[in-house]
Amino acid sequence: MKEKEKFSRRGFLKTAAVMGATLTVSPALDKVQAVTHTVSNNKSNAV
Repeated sequence: MKEKEKFSRRGFLKTAAVMGATLTVSPALDKVQAVTHTVSNNKSNAV
């Protein structure tokens, strides 16, 4: 008798896709936040 698998293939692929997207987008968001912080500091120093 075959045991039921704990993880389905579909669930595994969904999780892998989400993790891949997270790892891809995360560095881009960090750059945007750094630039935003730098620009806001430059504007406050110029006034």
